[in-house]
Amino acid sequence: MINPNLISRRGAIAGCALLLIAAVAWAGPAPRNAGEMEVGMMIEVEGRALGARMVLADEIEVLRFAGASKFEGAIQAIDAETKAVTVLGIKVVTSADTRFEQPGGMPLEFAALKQGQVIEVKGAPGGTDGFAASKLEIVEEMDIRANHATLEAQIEEVDASANSVVMLGVKVKLTPKTEIEAE
Repeated sequence: MINPNLISRRGAIAGCALLLIAAVAWAGPAPRNAGEMEVGMMIEVEGRALGARMVLADEIEVLRFAGASKFEGAIQAIDAETKAVTVLGIKVVTSADTRFEQPGGMPLEFAALKQGQVIEVKGAPGGTDGFAASKLEIVEEMDIRANHATLEAQIEEVDASANSVVMLGVKVKLTPKTEIEAE
């Protein structure tokens, strides 16, 4: 297992700003529980939403390298004035650069979103402002099960005693039935 802690360094090369981010890379057997997971580790969780900011994990895949964060869930609230939605208790902030898509890639307008629709959101955590969405796509209905939730992001906190982790501000609870595998 390679374990550089989450590092962010800024530097300049010929007048250009440079940002390097290293995440915990995983090489080895899959952890058996939250206590064997580490802050900075990139995981993908499939599970069920238990309310705002709480997911019960059915399956977890430990990913080798960090990529863009993304998650899926039902729209809980829509703020048409600020063009923001809430999914899994996460405030999703959109901008003029956010791509909105229907299933199959057809364009979509923000005004067409409805509470209860399941969407996939890609982007980056934006601190106190919410999650900055680069892409928001409606998930096809045949892919949806009750309280469906997925998250793909780095672990922010580990609570071994509660067998849970936090990612994107959402607490993910593991059970003895949670299947865990490594990429």
